[in-house]
Amino acid sequence: MDDRIRALLVRLGSTERVARELIEIGTPALEAVDAFVADVSQRKEVRLLASRVAHEIRARDMRAPPAPPDPTPPLGDGFWSRHQLPAFLDQLGDAVIEHDTIVVTLSDAPEERARIFAIYDAEAAALGEGFGGEDELDVRDTGQRQLRFWWD
Repeated sequence: MDDRIRALLVRLGSTERVARELIEIGTPALEAVDAFVADVSQRKEVRLLASRVAHEIRARDMRAPPAPPDPTPPLGDGFWSRHQLPAFLDQLGDAVIEHDTIVVTLSDAPEERARIFAIYDAEAAALGEGFGGEDELDVRDTGQRQLRFWWD
């Protein structure tokens, strides 16, 4: 338990300001406040105040906006063991992340297409079935507009 939370709990019955401070700390204080409520050696009115503090912390948590999505897409362990995301995307050129897949829009230039397919083939050779799935390991340039990279 954080020293500040412990000090506030000791002074909980003294002023309303102490209760407000615990509420402002929020979730990190909740476990300690719950333990304080359960401690039968505490005065009844202080335990009741601690119970209200815990209730308010929970109510605020329920009203809080959802956490922002994780900025790191789940591309699979095979990707993260071999690459850094910005550098790999730069290497691919016109690429976006869709769910757990990197989708590359292929150029019409034959040399550029060959370069992207070489990157794909290198991943397939290094990771085998851990990359692209069994039936996608042997992808060839058939004039498609996109190529999908994904790792298990």
